[in-house]
This record gives sequence, C-alpha cells and structure tokens, in this order.
Amino acid sequence: MSDGSIHSVATGLSDEPSFLEQRAQTRLTTRSRPDSNTSQFPSSPVHQTFSACNPFDESSDNYITPVNWASLQQVYPMLSVYGGATCIYPAQSYFALGTSRACILILNHKQILQTILGPQDENFRSPVERISVSSDGTHVAASYQSGDVFIWNLNGGESHERQLLPILNITAHKGCNVNGLGFVGKRHTAMVISDDSGAVLYHTGFRNHLWQLTYRTKVILNVANEGQILQTAISPATGVSGNNILRELHLLATVSQDSFALISMNPHLVTQYLEKTPKNDSGNSSPFRANISWDHSGTKVAYSLNKSISVFVLTGEKVNEEKLVNISKRETWNCQEEIINVQWVSEDLIGILTNSNELIVLTASEKLEPIAKVDLLSHDILTPSERHFACFKRQIFLLTSYTLKLGKFLSWSDVILHYVQNGNYIPALETVGFLLSSGSSLAQFVNLEVNLRKRKKQLEQPFRNLSLASLKYLLSKKECGYEKLFNLFSLILEVDNLFSDSLEEQVNFILDEPLELFNEEQLHVFYDVLSNKILEGAIKS
Repeated sequence: MSDGSIHSVATGLSDEPSFLEQRAQTRLTTRSRPDSNTSQFPSSPVHQTFSACNPFDESSDNYITPVNWASLQQVYPMLSVYGGATCIYPAQSYFALGTSRACILILNHKQILQTILGPQDENFRSPVERISVSSDGTHVAASYQSGDVFIWNLNGGESHERQLLPILNITAHKGCNVNGLGFVGKRHTAMVISDDSGAVLYHTGFRNHLWQLTYRTKVILNVANEGQILQTAISPATGVSGNNILRELHLLATVSQDSFALISMNPHLVTQYLEKTPKNDSGNSSPFRANISWDHSGTKVAYSLNKSISVFVLTGEKVNEEKLVNISKRETWNCQEEIINVQWVSEDLIGILTNSNELIVLTASEKLEPIAKVDLLSHDILTPSERHFACFKRQIFLLTSYTLKLGKFLSWSDVILHYVQNGNYIPALETVGFLLSSGSSLAQFVNLEVNLRKRKKQLEQPFRNLSLASLKYLLSKKECGYEKLFNLFSLILEVDNLFSDSLEEQVNFILDEPLELFNEEQLHVFYDVLSNKILEGAIKS
C-alpha cells in the first residue's frame, strides 16, 4: 500500500469530511447500544494503559496461579522402607532424596529409582540433612543430623545389598549442626564444611601409604568468639564463558550474626568483600535466620538474614597479577516476614520462602522487586519447610505430608492458553498488552525476551492469531452485540498499536483478515472503531 493510499484512509483527499469522519460522528452522537448483559463475552473498557492487567496480580478478577502442579505419586511408596523424606536436591535429569534412616535415593524425573546411597555401617540411622553434588555429577556428599559427612562415587565403589557405600566419611563435625556443605572447584573429595560451632573447615581427600582414602583438614575460619556462623556456600565450578577469574578463585560466601563475607580460597585465602549485617530488630531473643544461594553461573550471590535479602552481581579482574572480585551491583529488599529459604529460580529470578510458606519471586535483572507470589501453605509441606523445598530451572519441588509435588512456572503461552481454553479472550489480549507495555519485569518470569524489540517479535504472530480467534469466537455467537464487538475490536487495535512501528504495518493488518470476518450487518462496527481510533490519535500517523 502506498503512502498516498494510507493517507486517504485516515483523512480523505478533499476538504469535505471523509467517510471515516462521518462514521465517527455517527458513532459518537446517534448510535444506540444494546444491553451489555446480552452477551456472554466479557466487556472490556478502553485501555489507556495495561499496567493493571498483570495475570499474576491476586487482586485482579482474572488472576491465575503462576504455577502448574503435579504429584509424583510413585516416589513416596519407595521411601517407606527408609523412614520418609528429610531433604531434596533437584538436578537436570534426576533428584536426590535424603531419608530419616540415613539412605539417599536417586530417581530420574520419570520416578524410576536409579541408585541407593547408604552408610558404611548398616546400624547408622541418623537423618540426612543436606545434599551436595560435584560439578560433573559423579560424586554426592551428604551431611547428617549426627554431624557426619559421607561422600559417594556414583561411578564406582563398593556395594552392599543394592546400596552404594561411601568412599569417605568425614567426622570432624560430629556433634555439631552442619550449616554449609559444598565441593571445591572440580574436585571430588575436596569440600568446605561449616557448622554451628563457628568453624569453617576445608577437607581434602588423599590416599595414604596403604592406598586407603582418607582426608586432611585446614581451618578457613573459626569465629566462635566473634559471632556464630549461620551459613556458608561455595560458588559453583560450572560458570558461563567469560567468568574464568571468578571460577578460579573458588569463592566462599559466609554469613554470621555480625557480617557477610566473600572469601577466595585459590591460590590462597583472601577476604574479597566484607560488610556488617544489620542487627536483629525483632525486639526479642529469636534466633537469626540466614540463607545463601549462588546462581548457576557463579556471578550472582544472594544472602538473607531474618527479613532482609541482598543480591550481589560479581565481576573478576586481574590487578598486578592478583585476581580480585568487584561488586558491580548490590540490591536489597525487605520482606514483611522472616525469610527461611532462598533459591535461584532462573538466571535473574530468585525465590524466597517465608515462614508462612509463601513463595515470593523477585526479579534481580534491574532493581530487586517482587513480581509473583505463590501460596504454598495449602500444600502441607513437611516441617521444617526450608528443608523440604527446592527450586531448579523454573521448577519447584515440595516434600509434603502425602506426596512429592512438582510445580512448573507458567510461560507466557501457558497463560494465554489458559484464558483461551476458558473462552476468556479479553484477558488473553490484555495480557499481551501488559507484557508489551508494563511487563518488562515479568518478561523473563514467563520466558519472554527482556529486550522489547525481541519480545515484540516473539509475541507478534501469536497476537495476530489470537486476535482473529477472538473475533471469530464473538462473531459466531448469536448474542454478539454492538458494544461487545466494539470493545473487542478496540482492544485489538490498542494492543496492535504497541507492536506497530509504522502506520502502514497497522493498516495492512487492519485491512487484511479482520475486515474479512465482518459481514455486511457488522461492518459498521469495524468502521466505527477504526474512525474513533484515528480521531483519538491511537493509530499513528
């Protein structure tokens, strides 16, 4: 279509009122509307903004829960022999379940048992409290209520009665509560372990003169006199390209009652960052609650203390051959409740579990702010909740009183499909508008591009298909009324306006398939909407 023809559609070529202007005057002065209750299709007002159309806003009439849940019914029957689940560690293709009778069961996502890990002593019955896996997935470590730590080699080692036996038993933390457990770098028998005595120890395995695997211990920290160590976590060895310096430093994050620190362990111990933690302002003697979580790339670390969470974005650099850590960004957010667990949901999304079993998802891409909430109270999670909850790549794993539940966060297409399957095309179109105008913080949460231009490309064709489907749906109804059709087509043009970078793109879409759907009796609605949008300036010129 040429520029001249576009101009003629909008304004006409003579000084006399154009056809569209006459239609607009008719629409604004003489058109009577039928009762809006005569149609089952939902009414929608003209939108100046789509900011109120967040599908995950609990105050909205069109709210939908951001998670789809499934129960893995075959898992718990396997656990009955082992006394029930005590903790869970999810991974790409499997999950590991700690039990109250010292064993760890590894199952794939089809709920098929792969391996059973057991202690050397068959009379050992302490519950499993923490599980860690090496960077290559070949070794598993677990800490127990007794303070014992075992390491298993999944590719070998002795077996007894179908149970794989550990290759190493670390006893240095017996009688203490282990609050940090992680493999160092890409090593299989080197671990950093902390406990509530205030000790942070580096254990490394070696073969003695009898070729038996044993370990030696080095003290990293001992802050018993300064403030109790609340939790530690070592950065992952699997980082994305470009973060070699951070990976090589083997960063250890620690949080105590007094401070948060980042300590590099390679080539020697160096405190790279230190900050004082806020004092407990709860007004009582309740214990400190702390959590640390690294993202998969090792470039972001989050820690929470009581009701506050802070997220750090890290970069590495070399200065005079010395490797240093820079804090490129630090954001803090305060929760109304105590935070009992912190887990990365995806690259820029972090989930916090509160003491009322509410999961709050925060975006960490720009400023730290909540974008979705999920009430987990009704799922009857085993206590303590923080040990029976885990997130991994947009999935939630819950150990409940009755079953293992797997929750998957909805994508943008899941949201649209939910509305369409229920015949609610208006909220579906409004959601597209929200994601294009106000939903940048929600984009990654629903698997959309953060970049607006790329996001438009993702949504443009699905929106056009949705627009045609919604018009066909309404026009097929006998009770299709003027107001309902007017509102629907107005909404379609408003959302389309967010896609179009030129008037020609808009007119080409408007005069293509949508026009063909209107019969002669309904065609006046098409022109009424179009003329109104031109006079309002909603269609770009």
